[in-house]
Amino acid sequence: MRVPSIDIIRGFAILIMIFANSYPYLYPYEYCPKLLRLFFSSAAPVFIFLSGVSLRLAQENGKELRALIIRAFQILFFAIIIDVLIWSIVPFFTMDVLYLISFSLLITISILSFSDKVKLIVAIVFIILTTATKSYYNFELKELPIESFFSENLLYPSLHHVFIDGWFPVIPWSGFTVFGYLVCKNRVTLSKHSKYILSSGIILILVFSILYSNAVVSANPLRNGYTEIFYPVSAAYLLYVFGLFLVITFLLNYNSTGFGLVGLIGKFSLPIYFIHIFLIKYYLPLFFQSTDDFNKYFFLFGVSTFYLLIFLFLAVMRIVEPEIKSKKKRCVAFLLGL
Repeated sequence: MRVPSIDIIRGFAILIMIFANSYPYLYPYEYCPKLLRLFFSSAAPVFIFLSGVSLRLAQENGKELRALIIRAFQILFFAIIIDVLIWSIVPFFTMDVLYLISFSLLITISILSFSDKVKLIVAIVFIILTTATKSYYNFELKELPIESFFSENLLYPSLHHVFIDGWFPVIPWSGFTVFGYLVCKNRVTLSKHSKYILSSGIILILVFSILYSNAVVSANPLRNGYTEIFYPVSAAYLLYVFGLFLVITFLLNYNSTGFGLVGLIGKFSLPIYFIHIFLIKYYLPLFFQSTDDFNKYFFLFGVSTFYLLIFLFLAVMRIVEPEIKSKKKRCVAFLLGL
């Protein structure tokens, strides 16, 4: 049984992530307004936190351990396909978000038999280790062409990106998945304190937003044109992250209605993520403009048609999904990210 509020929250996170990912390919300037950067930076932590929530919900719905592991490897499969077939780069190197979610799920699955206290310690350790690895963070992240896979020794740099300075390294991001799992598992108990949880979350978000807007907290520079402020994750940014997590914790027990389209995006998040990368590579270049002749209307047309194609793909997925599941075509479902 699906939880509508989770699909809706994930859907909004996906929509924000799509806009953030497409921004560098549509906007020719190495610039993004501060509050828009903060808005873009909201999607990834929410999306990753919800991966832990979804893992717990799948467990509660009777999914066996084997099915949970298969789902993690399905996400890993899509991560590899995107790198190899779309970007034509070496897999397991840049540590895009799908790699992180797959690895984070496998890490969380590996500690399911331990107590919640141990899980909490594991999550905290992952996050605290950020301070220890910060001096090893390499802000430059070069994508290697696929032919380099066999011609270069990539073991050490790959591990470095996986744990420290890829787009989404295991440290600290996997800790957010474990937190999501724990929050979902204990959501009934936490609901007794829902008002305090919501108010605390809003306060943390506002405090960080004010500090950030007034330059008390400095923003990291853009990384390869990408605008999010968590390259790398800073201690101050964690205030914002946990503020978001507290608000989501409140919403887990909220009986959401409406937002049907957004909920569908959350339901089909994996295939939607794949198709948006495909469109970024093969469709958005049609709308690239130089800084000298930038036209905002052409920019907005590119953004709107980009989303329109994604919504059309979503409509197709909505039609084919019942047919595939009714005939139990597991291999087809796996390949479609269902």
